[in-house]
Amino acid sequence: MLSTGRVLVVVVQICFEAKNWALLNEYINTLCKRRGQLKQAVVKMIQEAITYIDQLPTRELKYELVKTLRDVTEGKVRSFFV
Repeated sequence: MLSTGRVLVVVVQICFEAKNWALLNEYINTLCKRRGQLKQAVVKMIQEAITYIDQLPTRELKYELVKTLRDVTEGKVRSFFV
């Protein structure tokens, strides 16, 4: 679980550092929907992505990231952060 969590966090970090916002949203969406993905690893990735919201340069990019995070956590927020 620790390795998977680190990998997911590094994937979103690389996308963020490369300023590839579309790929960041795509990977978050894809990695959350993989069957058999450990919930704890996904939680770490989501928590990392949340820290990027305020660092994005435009309001539209912030909106897209929030929308992506909202879509992948819909109905699961309680189980992700409890």
